[in-house]
Amino acid sequence: MSSTILHILLLILKIIGIILGILIGTVIILLCLVLCVPVHYSIEAKRTEGEGNPPVEVETKATWLFHFINMRICYSTNLKVRLRVLFLTIFRIPSKAKRTDGKKGRNKKSWKNKKSLNGESIKGKTKEYKTKEYKNKVDKHKYGEPKDSEYSNGEPGYIKSESVDYISQHFAEKTDAEETEGANTESGRMADIEAAENMEGAKSSLKDKLFKIYDFFKNIRYTINEICDKIKGIFENIQHYLDIIKSEEFKASFLACKDELFSVFSYIRPRKINAKFVVGTGDPASTGQALAYFYGFVYPLLGPDISLEGDFDNKRMEGFVMLKGRVKLFTFIKAVIRIYFNKDIKALLKLFNKED
Repeated sequence: MSSTILHILLLILKIIGIILGILIGTVIILLCLVLCVPVHYSIEAKRTEGEGNPPVEVETKATWLFHFINMRICYSTNLKVRLRVLFLTIFRIPSKAKRTDGKKGRNKKSWKNKKSLNGESIKGKTKEYKTKEYKNKVDKHKYGEPKDSEYSNGEPGYIKSESVDYISQHFAEKTDAEETEGANTESGRMADIEAAENMEGAKSSLKDKLFKIYDFFKNIRYTINEICDKIKGIFENIQHYLDIIKSEEFKASFLACKDELFSVFSYIRPRKINAKFVVGTGDPASTGQALAYFYGFVYPLLGPDISLEGDFDNKRMEGFVMLKGRVKLFTFIKAVIRIYFNKDIKALLKLFNKED
């Protein structure tokens, strides 16, 4: 019995070990693919003069792992971007327009126009009703409620408010006279109190102004001292960094970084270049001078893959450029690791951070 249980446990552990081995192997294979499989790129640019032609047309392609990932960027009159993973489009600019058939929902605007009441629209009837109601309210407020017992020329009359105005005016004049008599008796006492308060306020305001003037000149002195200290610190920092640039650590670090950058550039530079240009300045002398500079200085460096032709009759600038190359992520990681673990660069960083 015990041997059977032990056999089952060993079988389970064996299955778990196989699954873990498969997972670890898959991760290692993916890392190797990402680091070692290069990304192939191609860039094509074209310029053609004439009506109806865009000034510049550019097309860029990047593929990885036998076109498993494919990215394409085009620009002529507008920008177009497309990203595919195994024949499936993941990202696109501009995106596809959604289908709109216009059958869903109700056209509220047309529905409102169709609804009517006795041959007139509801909107117009509502406005007319509100206008009449508002006029009736204004008339009632201005003339008062109509009386049924009084009529003039067959029309209802309105209550007059002349007597009410007379009584209210009489009481208002009497109240104003009483308030004026009481105010004259208190004005003298209030004037004395206000004069004393004004005197105290003038003394306190004068004292505050003197203190503010003193603080102002004191702050000016502190500000000048701070500015002088900052200027002194700036000059000390400048002298410190100049000494670092002249040191041996800086020279060794610069050479190490330069070697790594050149190695990276030599790997990612285009492997294939094909270009053809037609140039015309409108002046035969200047066009010939441009051709002489090109074939004297540029052509020996770039080789026969680049050609330049001259148009001695017209002012013209046309051409075609095609670049192809590859980029590997492992190249960048290798350069970063070498720079990070370089002893001269570490010593230089300590000098920049002012560490002993």
